[in-house]
Amino acid sequence: MHHFLILLLAYPCMCSELVTQSESKPPISNSSEEKNIVINPTYCNADWCDPSHEPYPNIVSIMTGYNILKGNPFTTTQSVDPGFSTGYIFAPIARTADGTYALDSGITVRQTLQCSLTSSSETITTLENYVKKVQSKSSEGGTFTSNLEFEVTGEVEKGGVKGSVSTKIPPLVQSSFSSSNDYKNNKDFFEKTKGVMTLRDATCATYSVVVSSYKPPPFSDAFKDALKELNDVTNKQKKGRKRAFKKFVREFGTHFLEQATMGARTAVTRRYTQKEFRHSTDEQIQKCSEQRLLVTIAGVGVGKSSESCNNIDMSSNNYNFNGAERESVTSYGSKPAENLYEWSKQKFESPLPIAMKLSPIINLFSKNYMKNLPDIKYKEILKYFIPLYYNYCKNEKESLGIEECSLTNKKKCGINDNCVPRKQACIDIANQNNFTCCNLKCVSKPCKNNGFCEDIIDTDCNFRCDCTNGWSGPTCEASIVKFDDLSKDIEKQLEEKKDLNNDNFVKYLYNYLTEKYKGYTFIVNAFKEYDVSENSRHAAIGNFVHFYKKHGRNLVVGWANINSKIPSEAVVETIKSDLHKYVDNYNSNAYKSVYKAWNDYTAAYPSYPIVFMLVVRHGGGLRTMYDFNKKNGVFLEFKVKYWNGIDVSNLVAFFGNMI
Repeated sequence: MHHFLILLLAYPCMCSELVTQSESKPPISNSSEEKNIVINPTYCNADWCDPSHEPYPNIVSIMTGYNILKGNPFTTTQSVDPGFSTGYIFAPIARTADGTYALDSGITVRQTLQCSLTSSSETITTLENYVKKVQSKSSEGGTFTSNLEFEVTGEVEKGGVKGSVSTKIPPLVQSSFSSSNDYKNNKDFFEKTKGVMTLRDATCATYSVVVSSYKPPPFSDAFKDALKELNDVTNKQKKGRKRAFKKFVREFGTHFLEQATMGARTAVTRRYTQKEFRHSTDEQIQKCSEQRLLVTIAGVGVGKSSESCNNIDMSSNNYNFNGAERESVTSYGSKPAENLYEWSKQKFESPLPIAMKLSPIINLFSKNYMKNLPDIKYKEILKYFIPLYYNYCKNEKESLGIEECSLTNKKKCGINDNCVPRKQACIDIANQNNFTCCNLKCVSKPCKNNGFCEDIIDTDCNFRCDCTNGWSGPTCEASIVKFDDLSKDIEKQLEEKKDLNNDNFVKYLYNYLTEKYKGYTFIVNAFKEYDVSENSRHAAIGNFVHFYKKHGRNLVVGWANINSKIPSEAVVETIKSDLHKYVDNYNSNAYKSVYKAWNDYTAAYPSYPIVFMLVVRHGGGLRTMYDFNKKNGVFLEFKVKYWNGIDVSNLVAFFGNMI
């Protein structure tokens, strides 16, 4: 992690004239309780301590409430976090005895400039994981990348109200961010695409603010008016109380900020398909995220491509994932810069909250906060306010556009599965609220000879190998038979084994070919060489290699795909009988006999293709070899009359598909 750290300590400053940078002036307290504030203005040495500036820029932005359902600190669809409400809860600026303005004594500010770039990208695979990362409410998710401390204080002060109204994590928090556009887009991305998200960010913290719960700053006039309205309906009908509650939450949110760190953030969120993520490495992902963040800080990242990312993205850089873009940017509180170092050196004139500690707004209904408002019967308000607060999501989910208030009881891929990325795939179980993780086969690299493995995401997690040129078979284990290559190979064996007789050579060559070309089955036929026309003595048709009068023998080799359809043993016997009928006493010419047998067979048995057929006249000394165990061939004798007698000939047929 790269850090650039400058520490400047300053106390709250006192200004004789205050001009705010916002469109509306922040709430100002005129309470006499603040008249004894004594502050030395010389301690405030930042630019914003000039009388024409606020005491601290944008400090009023954290005095509003926060709607935890609508918010998202990493929003990419809006310029600011949509969770911040419009109404001010506190008045942070007080008028002192001499008429100047200063921060209320209940607010502590510490100036600091600390910029950091996260050392690695966060990888997020489920919606539940996404929510946990953003709100960081779990022990192992205490920070979200660059020190985002999104703590949620859930302990509710009872304040004398009867019944159990306390809980460590209010149910409302389980629905965090679910009304934001980012949440909805990412829900579709995780659930429908089952994609993987990465996030990398850079932050610069300029100052931190703590709102005291022991001596809190006074409420704003608008907030006091809202409290009065809540107070006035305590004895009204349920409908009136509900209407007042909704108005209150709409203006002031569900939570308030006890603590915040102000500064700037630039973050890059990238989305990948499962396939893209599986075929990439962590190193590639990290490099891509780092490059994208750096060019985004420079203000040139959006819409541009990076070489390291192009090696991962199988689709275009602008690919849309069910409404979510390939890449989205969160950026606020800063200006573009050439690099991270220059970015960290700039003057952050409009910082915004980059880290927050939230507390349920019902905690404001307690003695410490209400002591100066004796007319507000806050205990009575809590009696109807708390049930409405705890059921806020349930009652208002339709108007907020929320499908489900809690994912606790939902078990679904992309929502809360625990499948290991790159090693497992998540499969939703049909008609059940459950999923299963199946182990991806490509992890073990089953494809041989540089074949490309592609996982098939089905109930069994099968795989497919895309073989490189020259290889075939389920795992690319078989060398593809090419006519020219096979011819050269066989001719070489003819030369090297010319001393073997036909019987031994047939056995040798058959074993040699089946061992070398594992994706195929072979039939090897050798017989005496002749000086007469080969068409009359022997003839072949189909898929074969033929050597005529080579090294003292004639040789015909046929081949077929090893996965060819082979008829049953009973069918083979029927076929053998029919083949005999086709050629017996038909013609003494081998060529005419083999073509008749071929044509008659293909017409009669279209479901059982034959890849090769051979007829050899009697006296040829035919030796044939094929896989007798698989019954993938037929060898038979037939008789043919000729001018001076009866000739006994042989027919060989080989089942299989043409290659």
